[in-house]
Amino acid sequence: MVQSYNKADLASPSSRGVDGIQAGLSTHILIKVSNKIVGAIQSLAPSETRALTRIKEVGTDGYLEIVPTGPADISIEVERLLFDYQHLPEAFSRGFAHIQSQRLPFNIEVHQEDGTSDGKTIVTTYQNCWMTSFSSSYTAGDYLITERATIWAESVKSDTAVPHNASNASTVVKDPIEQWVDSGVGPGAMSVPPIAIS
Repeated sequence: MVQSYNKADLASPSSRGVDGIQAGLSTHILIKVSNKIVGAIQSLAPSETRALTRIKEVGTDGYLEIVPTGPADISIEVERLLFDYQHLPEAFSRGFAHIQSQRLPFNIEVHQEDGTSDGKTIVTTYQNCWMTSFSSSYTAGDYLITERATIWAESVKSDTAVPHNASNASTVVKDPIEQWVDSGVGPGAMSVPPIAIS
């Protein structure tokens, strides 16, 4: 997609990247657990899925509606080098080396800097996380030891639904319930009653 600029945009240094990098970069990401930065992570891949059902009826060539049939499932795939004599669970500020020992959940914070001089940050928090799988790789062809884990999160929230970007503000539809749930109010948008919005 080719982005077009009007004269006002061309006159603004920040719109052209002169004032900072506008693209999201992995070098602008900080991963924290218990307010401690987790290092040596090679990849972190969160995903969110939700079961939906298409409602049909006899006599109609099409769908009446699409509705959710369950809550959203949130999982995170993590890959980290064995570094500083810390296994992956220990690097996540937990005092165990094997997931069978996990007794309490933990939160993961992903801090995303926008790369501009304004210093805006979006903080996404994955709450009440449990490790559902953990593996290590030892290979003759690569001396580095890599560990991988699949983590399930109970819920996720962000400090903002969309980046505070003036160029996006006019095109974003801001539903109050969606924004409430994004900020951590309620377990899901389908369970927050509209009457709660004043």
